[in-house]
Amino acid sequence: RVNEEANDIPTILADTGDMASLRDMCKRTKVVVSTVGPFLKYGTPLVQACVECATDYCDSTGETTWIRRIMDDFEDKAREKGIRIVPSCGYDSLPSDFGVYQLVKGIRQDQP
Repeated sequence: RVNEEANDIPTILADTGDMASLRDMCKRTKVVVSTVGPFLKYGTPLVQACVECATDYCDSTGETTWIRRIMDDFEDKAREKGIRIVPSCGYDSLPSDFGVYQLVKGIRQDQP
């Protein structure tokens, strides 16, 4: 179930091929959560826009080569602006966390 208050959260659309739309999106929020993948192909412009606009960034990538590239390219600028670039949020932990959640939920339903 989604909390009814979540219905009031606006959806912001942007295109990874359009830097102006990415910057506009980043200026309208404090943090961007990306699941764009493949990140090597589509992710870098968004990280760049986040850094330019001082917007925190996190994603679900598991593409370690791309992570190295974005950290080499953007880490110093992000630190200067006091923002965070956090790749791989939930990538390794999410499947197992969700599995444990479902297991506990099932056990609770079976208890008298």
